[in-house]
Amino acid sequence: EDVDAPTTSGTHMSFLLRAHRTVDLNWVSRFVISPTSKQKVAWDVLSLLVLGYDMVTIPLGVFDFENEEVFDSIRFITLGFWTLDLLLHFFVGYHTQGTVERRLNKVASFNLRHWFLPDLCILLLDWCMFSSFSVVRFVKLFRYIRAFRLMRIVKVTNVFDELRELTNSEFATIALKLVMSVTTVVVVNHFIACAWWAIGTSSLHGPHWATRYIENGESKVFCYLTSLHWAMTQVTPASMEVVPTNEAERTFALVVIVLGLVIFSSFVSSTTALMTQLRTWNSEGIKNNGMMKCFFVERSLSVDLRGRIAFSLRQKRFQRKNLPMCAIRNFDSLPRNLKVSLNWELYTPTVVCHPLFRTLVVHHAFALGEVCYAAMSEVNAGCGDEIFCSGSAAESMLIIASGSLLYEIELLHGERQTTRLVAGQWICEPVLWVAWSHQGSLSANESTRLVAINAAMFCSVLEPRPAELLQCSLYARIFLQHLGNSISVKKPLSDL
Repeated sequence: EDVDAPTTSGTHMSFLLRAHRTVDLNWVSRFVISPTSKQKVAWDVLSLLVLGYDMVTIPLGVFDFENEEVFDSIRFITLGFWTLDLLLHFFVGYHTQGTVERRLNKVASFNLRHWFLPDLCILLLDWCMFSSFSVVRFVKLFRYIRAFRLMRIVKVTNVFDELRELTNSEFATIALKLVMSVTTVVVVNHFIACAWWAIGTSSLHGPHWATRYIENGESKVFCYLTSLHWAMTQVTPASMEVVPTNEAERTFALVVIVLGLVIFSSFVSSTTALMTQLRTWNSEGIKNNGMMKCFFVERSLSVDLRGRIAFSLRQKRFQRKNLPMCAIRNFDSLPRNLKVSLNWELYTPTVVCHPLFRTLVVHHAFALGEVCYAAMSEVNAGCGDEIFCSGSAAESMLIIASGSLLYEIELLHGERQTTRLVAGQWICEPVLWVAWSHQGSLSANESTRLVAINAAMFCSVLEPRPAELLQCSLYARIFLQHLGNSISVKKPLSDL
C-alpha cells in the first residue's frame, strides 16, 4: 500500500502507522514497539541496573563472597532477565531511513544479524555454569569465564544517550554527564581492586601484599576495602601503607599507575569542561541582570516599574519550557515524512477540540497531516503580551493549547466587554473562510501556548483535494450562515 495515498477511514493512530510504514502488519507484528518508546527506555534502564549488578558481583568472585545462597537466587533471577531480554528484542522495531520498521520478519532478520548470536552464546554459557555451579564453585577458571557476561556493556551503552535525550534542561544533561564520569571512575577502580586482590592471593611469585591480612584473619569486606583504597590511590594523588612485594605485583602497580594518569587527567578535564559549560550557560543571564540593575540605578527608575519589568522577564524565563519548533535547528534536516509526523503529534491533540478538525481526523487524516505540516505553527505568549489589536488584519485562527487569554471588545454603546478564554477554546475562526479584520484586542492572561492555523496555507493545502475541500465547504457554508444571522440582528461582530 502506498504510504502517501489518501485515506477516508483513518484515525490518529492509523495516520502515524502510515507515516512509519507499518501498514500490512499481521496480528503478531502489532506487538512490536518502537525502539524509542517509553517501554523500551524503561527496559533498557532495568538492563543497565542488572548489568551493574553483574559488574559488581563478578569481579568480587575473587573474594569468595558468593558462599551464601542469596547470591545463587539473585543469579537465577538475572539469568531469567537476560533470557527474557533475548526474546523481547524480537518485538522491538528499528529505525531505517527515517521510519520505524515493525514487521516481525524484518525485525527478526535485523536481530539475527546483530546481537542475537553473541547474546545467545553468553546466555548458554551462563546457564551451563549455573546448572553445574555446585561442582565448579571452587574452580577459579570458571570465575574468570563468567567475565564474558560483561560484554553486554557494549550493548547497553546507548542507554545513557537515550536518558540524555529525555532530559528537558541543560542543567540535567550536564549533571547526568557528571554522574556518568564519576561512575566510570568508581567502576574502573572496582575492577582494579579485585584484580589487585587476585594477584595478591595467587600461588605464584613468592610473598604477597595480602599475606598479612589473611594471616591476621581480616574479614573479606575489610580486604576488599583495602584493595579499593589502594586502587583509588593509584589514580588520585594519595597514598597508603599497601605496597607491592614481588615482581608480578610491582608490574601490575606500574601498569595501573600509567592507566591512572590517563583516567585521572581525563576525569579532571571532563569535569572542568562540564563545569565551564554550566557557568557559560548561566553567565550571559547573570551579566544581563547586572547590567539591567545598573541601568535602573543610573536612570533612577521607579520601584514599581522595576518590579513590573522583573516580573515580565521571569515570565519569559519560564516560557522557555515551551520552545517553538522553529527554534530547534536540527529539525530542518529531517526528512519530510518525519516533519509531518512531528507536526501531527504536536498539533492534533490541540486542534481536535474544534468540530471541523475532529471530523478531518476521523475521515481525512492524511489531509489534516498536510495541514499540520504546512499551515500550523506554535505561538508562545507571556503574561500581559498583546497578541493582536482591534482593526489589524487577521492572518491565522488561534486555538489555545495551554494557559488563558483575555479578549476585549467594544460594544455598540461604547461599553467594553472582556472575555476569558482557556485551553480548548479558539478565536479568529472567520479568517479561514473570509477576509477578516480583528474586531477586538487579545492578550495573554498568563504564560500561554497557542496553535496558529494560517488561513492562506490552509486553503492552499485543501484546494487540490476535492473530498476534503467539499467537507470544509459544507462547514464554511454553515459557519457563514451563522455569521450572517448575527449581522442581521445587529449583533456586534466578534473574533470569538
